Amino acid sequence: MEVGKFMDKITIKTDHKTMEVLSATLYGEVIGNIAVIPNYLSFGMFKRGEKHEKSVRLRSTPRVSFNILDVKSTTPDVKAKLITIKEGFEYMVQVSTDENFKGNFLSGKVLITTNEPDQAEIEVKVFGRTFP
Repeated sequence: MEVGKFMDKITIKTDHKTMEVLSATLYGEVIGNIAVIPNYLSFGMFKRGEKHEKSVRLRSTPRVSFNILDVKSTTPDVKAKLITIKEGFEYMVQVSTDENFKGNFLSGKVLITTNEPDQAEIEVKVFGRTFP
């Protein structure tokens, strides 16, 4: 099964007279060798014209090491900077809003490229909204 969130449906057939078939929706997440905490960034309501920062931590499980090859944003309104905490095991990505952001809604992704085959590209959604 691939790393990430999933949704599936299970069906159970019974010998009960009034409930011959039961179905349930199953939600879950397969965790890979790299833990991403948090897996999304909300800037919430933020003041336009100021720089706001959040961070994402990436940590390896005890059985593997990994390297981050690249970090980039899908929007010029968000800047992403890689900080190495412990080479091969723990990294932090500092994410900040552009001080010159003129819009009302901030929406994009930070794309983190790694050398881990099952998590070669990690997407972290970034969003927020400005107030006057």
